[in-house]
Amino acid sequence: MTQTIGTTAGSFWLISFLLFLLSVFLFYTKQSYWPFVMLAAILISQILIILSWTDARYGTILNIVFLFVAISAIGNFYFNSMVKNEVAYIFREPSISSSQDQSIAPLEKLPPIVQKWLRNSGAMTEAPIKKVYLKQKGLLKTSPSGKWMPFTAEQWFNISPPSFIWMSDVSMWGPLYFSGRDKLSEGKGSMLIKLNGILPVVNSKNDLKTDEATMQRYMAEICWFPSAAMESYLHWEALDELTAKAIMTIDEKTVMGQFIFSPEGDIVSFETKRYMGQGKDIRQEIWQIHNSSFKTFHGIRIPNKSEVLWKLAEGDFKWLQLEISEIYYNDAFVFGEE
Repeated sequence: MTQTIGTTAGSFWLISFLLFLLSVFLFYTKQSYWPFVMLAAILISQILIILSWTDARYGTILNIVFLFVAISAIGNFYFNSMVKNEVAYIFREPSISSSQDQSIAPLEKLPPIVQKWLRNSGAMTEAPIKKVYLKQKGLLKTSPSGKWMPFTAEQWFNISPPSFIWMSDVSMWGPLYFSGRDKLSEGKGSMLIKLNGILPVVNSKNDLKTDEATMQRYMAEICWFPSAAMESYLHWEALDELTAKAIMTIDEKTVMGQFIFSPEGDIVSFETKRYMGQGKDIRQEIWQIHNSSFKTFHGIRIPNKSEVLWKLAEGDFKWLQLEISEIYYNDAFVFGEE
């Protein structure tokens, strides 16, 4: 040491050290405000380093590393807070579901294979599904030549009015990751992707193409809550013994897609023409989901493993592999808490 550290400065060095320790403790005990404590520790530490620059300047390198970690965590904190508020918004009123009346009359109006699916899934013997919370895990990539990146996701559905929030974390490389949120609310779609929860990469909203793409996603995912097939916003037409077309209408916006079933009544695939890309590169392509495995959760049989691909002129682009690890119905879980 070439410089003298007085009692006051030494006290602040101790405070900075204790704040760093506290932030680590809060991190391991999963307290969401830990990065704010670390930010305070960094601020005090860096002021002290500047005052003792000759002896302490190399500590700036560590503070830069800690600052990156703290800012990323703060971005994630605000991103999660946004999603929590949006989930609360789509659940702001009790669902009013036409599927509460599961008399034989509405069932008879559906194509025979759709009726078989509903019976096979257990939807006709369990309570009507009004809300859904699920967890996903899997792999995705952003281009045909890109690398597979692991992701985890949570998703919330309200069945009537039809809405959902999907939140995901995608691991890119080392400390870099994407935070993603897809949303359908009041008939409008929105997609937001941020790098490390901070830098916007995609922010698509207030656009008819996004609205339609998000509605198509909701329609494809009713395979996880089959009783929604009886809702008034869905109309069904039989195409053949194992294929049915679904038409979904919200606020005069209409989308459609085809469900293909197994002879036993499981949904094996879904197909629609969906918008792909962003901005000037956006275009309609065939979007397919293939279900490879089925599992019963809480009395409801659903696809639990799926692959999603685009049918492009240059060849199939398989971009998503997902597995449903947990699913809960009707207030069993809201934002992961009982």
